[in-house]
Amino acid sequence: MRQQFRLEEISSCLEKILDDQGIGSFEQKAASIYSAMRKKGFSAFEAGLVFLCLENGVLDPVLKGEKKEEVSSFLMDQCCLNEEAAASVSDLFLMLFNEETIQRMDEKKEEGFRCLCREGMMFMLELETRWIANTSLVCRYHVEGRLSVCDETVLRKMLSLPLEKDPYLKEEQLSAILEGWLEELSHADFDAFCNSDFYFEPYLGDYDSHYEMEVLNEFCSAHGLKADAFSGNGEVIAER
Repeated sequence: MRQQFRLEEISSCLEKILDDQGIGSFEQKAASIYSAMRKKGFSAFEAGLVFLCLENGVLDPVLKGEKKEEVSSFLMDQCCLNEEAAASVSDLFLMLFNEETIQRMDEKKEEGFRCLCREGMMFMLELETRWIANTSLVCRYHVEGRLSVCDETVLRKMLSLPLEKDPYLKEEQLSAILEGWLEELSHADFDAFCNSDFYFEPYLGDYDSHYEMEVLNEFCSAHGLKADAFSGNGEVIAER
């Protein structure tokens, strides 16, 4: 029985994914494309064929501007498709990544970074560690604030690896990366601060000033950021 391949419907589905997630999802997350198509009601054959071609690099000849014959030949060679299937899939990706789409994608490159530079970012962290001596204490610190970008060149350098991997990362994705780095640094500092003295219980009354000077300002300086505002709240309680 001949399998159905709904070219226009699949193209519309993939176009929406492209607009929402960027080309990075096609280049690096073929499995997520498969899952999205299945959720939209496409058959395992249709979604699997798209997955197979993405996994085997169909975007290489497509984005190089090669013609249908070259793309079809690539698919027959790399994906073992027959001539008819290769022609259909070639039509799909050439329709999806047409000249207008590629131009729009070029304009969207690093749009998320530019937006981050304009808008800044919010962060919120929950830190926790334990001090164990003659008793066991749980130390917690909640901190949140707003950061703005004061040096785009420095920030771009720090974000160069994720942006080179996917220049279509959105503002919130870049903010999450930065927040993750800050969280890692904050957890290490908080643990060291609370466990700096084996004999005396940790006191968090002056951790706000320590955190601002030793963690937040240092992080901002290294990443081209500036702390516009932050607030923290700590507690030390006996572990039950």
